[in-house]
Formats: sequence, structure tokens, C-alpha cells
Amino acid sequence: MVVSAGTGHGQVDDWLKQRGVQRRVRLTVPHFMSVGYILQRTDLIATVPERLALQLAAPFSLSLRALPSKLPAAPIHLLWHARVHRDEGNRWLRERVIDLFADSAIRSRRTKTVQKGS
Repeated sequence: MVVSAGTGHGQVDDWLKQRGVQRRVRLTVPHFMSVGYILQRTDLIATVPERLALQLAAPFSLSLRALPSKLPAAPIHLLWHARVHRDEGNRWLRERVIDLFADSAIRSRRTKTVQKGS
């Protein structure tokens, strides 16, 4: 398995442990961006967010399967300094990141938050 350091993989470990499975981590990477290249050239497997799996499958000729059980959502946060909170360029960038990676429920909450914080 490939593990991206600092992510919600503790949930995967817990899920496997409950089923009597102990995983052998053979490689740890600093971020998910290298996972496609690694999997394409090895016999490793990786647990990644569904959106990423769908994006990596075709370009890297990877097979994908859903986990047999649903894992709880892992919280992901954007952080920025207060001095750039109202900066138009920074605000635009934050909105693009949210639009790219958030599901529809989060987009709805973001719209409400942006309206309150404007």
C-alpha cells in the first residue's frame, strides 16, 4: 500500500484492523500527486479519495474498486492568514480550490459562509 503522510489514513487502518487485517506499508509519499506514477510501475495498491481515483485511473491505466464499506469523511481545511482574508486575489483562489475539490453539500455551506464573511 502507498500512504500519503498527514492524511486520513488512520481511518483506513481502523477499518482494516476491525476486519483482522494489518497492512504492510511499503512506501510513504508526501502527497497524492505521485501516486499514479508509482502505481503504474509497481505492484502496490493505494487507498485514495474517490475523486482522485477517478482522475488517475485512465491516464495511468489503473484499475479501481470501491471499498466494501464506506469510511467516514475525513475533514480537509483551507488555511490563510487574516491579512489576506479580504484580498480579492486570495479570495478568488480559495473559491477555485473549493469549487475544484468540494462536493455539492460543501459548496452550499461555502456559499453561505462567504456571504456571512463578506
